[in-house]
Amino acid sequence: MALSPQLLQFKSSGVYRLEFDKSQTVNIPAETIRLVVGRSKKGPYNIPVYIENVEQFTQIFGSVDKSLEKKGMFFHRSAKETLSRGPILALNLTIANELDTVAMVSPATNSSKEGLGDIPQSVQYSSVFDTDKFWVPSDLKVLQAAGNTESGSNHAITFTNIKQDPITIIVRQAANTAGFELTAREWYGEANIPEGIEELEYVSDYMVDVFIFKGKLDAAELNNDPTYGGMFTDKGLLRSEFAKFAGLREVTLLAQYNGLSLIPEFIDAEGNQMYIETLINMEARRTGLFCAVQEDALPQIDLIGNNFDIYQDYEVLSHKVNQEKTSNNIDLTQFGAIVSVDGAVLTIKDGTATAAALSPELTDAKYLKALVDKEFVKIDKIEDIGGNVVITALGDISKSYEKFENGVSATWQNPVSIIVDGDGNLVISGGPFAYGDLLVGGDSFLLSENAG
Repeated sequence: MALSPQLLQFKSSGVYRLEFDKSQTVNIPAETIRLVVGRSKKGPYNIPVYIENVEQFTQIFGSVDKSLEKKGMFFHRSAKETLSRGPILALNLTIANELDTVAMVSPATNSSKEGLGDIPQSVQYSSVFDTDKFWVPSDLKVLQAAGNTESGSNHAITFTNIKQDPITIIVRQAANTAGFELTAREWYGEANIPEGIEELEYVSDYMVDVFIFKGKLDAAELNNDPTYGGMFTDKGLLRSEFAKFAGLREVTLLAQYNGLSLIPEFIDAEGNQMYIETLINMEARRTGLFCAVQEDALPQIDLIGNNFDIYQDYEVLSHKVNQEKTSNNIDLTQFGAIVSVDGAVLTIKDGTATAAALSPELTDAKYLKALVDKEFVKIDKIEDIGGNVVITALGDISKSYEKFENGVSATWQNPVSIIVDGDGNLVISGGPFAYGDLLVGGDSFLLSENAG
């Protein structure tokens, strides 16, 4: 074992007295940054994080982890001790594999298309980072991981949680757009309108509010919760209850961003940055929320519902909207009746049908196919009138429900012409065509007025 340099000066055994001047100590200047490398279950991975004090370190990386210390990892204690002399760079190292995943969500931003099921719910954690050197979250990587790289995408915004702690985000159309209700031409000037923005669109139509809450808030579970039940449905938070919910002591609001714009690099009249990607990602290390905007999809954005289709299912920002409609295969032939449709009125006659008999089939499914293809009309009432069942809807009903001759449908194969002859009979020409299961191939077909 090597001896101390102070002992090497003595050539023989004996008692010696040594004095050391401690009147001056070496202090590391605060501007000198030390790098502390280790392992933490919390906090960003594989990138140095500038830390100024213990409180900031604890907020980002958590408290001392005894389970890691049992494995010989003293990252937290080392960092806190080093912080007593000045700021540090903390580097939390890890190796991520395919089992390490990160949550992802991308709400519909185009009301002319369905918004459910396009984006994966989770992706590999490392896939949302640029890993060439240190791990830096990348908007391009997020869009690629979500499969959201097309200019015609229905999802202009993609969110992901880059931290381990669960969060819940609520996004809504901006509540306060005062001062921004100007057209793009008025705001930018004739020759300066960003690509993808129509000159007569209001810049306020691209603005949203974003709220980040701590923890996982599942609407389906909270709907039955004694505290939150009156504020939720199984589809989401009731808009009228939002302020009350956010103010509860049990709820932790990590961050709130008002009036963010989806227009790239949007700046207000005072020169303040308002672009959603810039402002949210600036605090991503603290909140966990990272945002990527598919800027090529700007022409598809429709946050105010210009083309909203009430017959489609959407995940509209933070709320799921599921349309309820009847099955396309409602069988009205079971009653052995004649079914006719006249505009918004469907009549079932000469059979065993009653309003009570129909209610099991129509109570939970409150829509019928509409006359317009792929659309539906809501049922207003179902009544027994004069021995018949009369269903009245809030719009014209599809003719596909019509049934004749004890429930056998009549389907005309080709365009036909219909006239009434001098004897009052209905003559249909232009065949071939079908009546029930019978295909008629002649030039015309006579249907008496008593045939149904």
